Amino acid sequence: MRALRWEALADGIADAMVLIFMENIRTADKQEDAWRQRQQAKIAAGLQAIDEAVSPGPHGVGRSSTAQFLLENTLSLADLAVVAGVGYVGLRGPQLLQGKYPNLHAWLAWMQQRPSVAETAPPKS
Repeated sequence: MRALRWEALADGIADAMVLIFMENIRTADKQEDAWRQRQQAKIAAGLQAIDEAVSPGPHGVGRSSTAQFLLENTLSLADLAVVAGVGYVGLRGPQLLQGKYPNLHAWLAWMQQRPSVAETAPPKS
């Protein structure tokens, strides 16, 4: 059940990013900046929730000097969903991640060391 909550959060982040991407390819006269900002706010709230959850200390998922998985101590759907959702934001809207969410960035860097994550990352442009 907890894994599905993580998946829903990651899906919501990715869905909002898809909507922004689609809005950005519309003709300029049809784009709605206020609507785009609402989607960005959804992404920011989701990323902030993940950043807080992966923070070190008693309220995070147990991060210390060595990172851990989101659920228990094993790779799960939760980890993969968050990697994919945040990865999509990094691909289509990297400015939404820059200079923010230090705990999330540290956790993501740790996850990206896994061969299964590294091998499925989009190519660097």
